[in-house]
Amino acid sequence: VSAKQDSAIHRRERLAWRLKAVRCCPAHGRPLIRRMRPDGTEGMGAFAGGVPETTAMLEDIARSSERRSASPLQTYVAGRIKGHPGPAWLDNQPLEQAIRSSEVLGAVFAFGPHAAFDNLSDSEGDVASTCGWRFTSRGEAGVRRAFRIMQARADQKDPVIARRIRNPFGTLLDEVQRISGNCPIRLLLHEHITNTAGTASGK
Repeated sequence: VSAKQDSAIHRRERLAWRLKAVRCCPAHGRPLIRRMRPDGTEGMGAFAGGVPETTAMLEDIARSSERRSASPLQTYVAGRIKGHPGPAWLDNQPLEQAIRSSEVLGAVFAFGPHAAFDNLSDSEGDVASTCGWRFTSRGEAGVRRAFRIMQARADQKDPVIARRIRNPFGTLLDEVQRISGNCPIRLLLHEHITNTAGTASGK
């Protein structure tokens, strides 16, 4: 926004900014600030009512904010919105489902079975989404590998207790149930648990 421009006219929202997985501006490397929308401004487009700061004030905020790089998941989201193809397993899911699957898997993998993605800080959320992306971007094989690693961690601590399915997977069990639609990660987790239980009963 230049000094001669009316901020109410020229400040515009980008579609990708509506998704919580997008946490920074990839062009400027600055974190986004989330605010509640003013009443009556639910449509896409102008959002100056929610950004009362002057251009000079916004520039000062940008200069003083910590630089942050876009996570691989954010890069995928931005590319998918633009129509760019990504990993097939994720592309075959609704976008919000693909995002959530990556986030909740990464939260438990990176921070333990009791971690909930929505309770993480922004920096922890970046770690979790990047971790989850490492597996979901590789499709079913990658997700199954994540489950095996999580199971092995629990087995090393206590092989008997690990067979209680909540021990290795914790909040992931609840999170995948909340993901709407025909959720591939939920089906894969159910398959892993069934196969693991069968192996344990055969010992």
